[in-house]
Amino acid sequence: MSGLHIETRSDDVIVIHVHDLSRQTVNEWAEQIQALYHAYHVDARHLRLLYIFDPDIMPTPYLLKRAIGVLNARPTDLVISAAMTVKNPNITMGITHVMKRIHRSKHIHLVTKVEEGNGWLNERHRQYQQGSALER
Repeated sequence: MSGLHIETRSDDVIVIHVHDLSRQTVNEWAEQIQALYHAYHVDARHLRLLYIFDPDIMPTPYLLKRAIGVLNARPTDLVISAAMTVKNPNITMGITHVMKRIHRSKHIHLVTKVEEGNGWLNERHRQYQQGSALER
């Protein structure tokens, strides 16, 4: 069984709970996120993701390599905002490592509380709805 749980809220924010970083979980995440990229790109919608990482997980070299590949393969004109709720400095370092190695990482925002992530996603969506170009 995978350590990934994905749900779509009524406001169309996709919440991704990450409970472990096993290969199975990382592979499931990659498949799910690529499917979301495709669906939101085809429909020209703003993809909003709220990640919630369990505080005791550790990034792995496999995760870092796979995340860099998946994030660099996303459509260049996909409008995306990803708030990442992180309470673990090791996960923060892993995400920072990935952000430095992908094209266009301004759509990723690190927070320590879910409320902060929701606020940032809401503000980005408000800007999107007003026709403002979002940093990607």
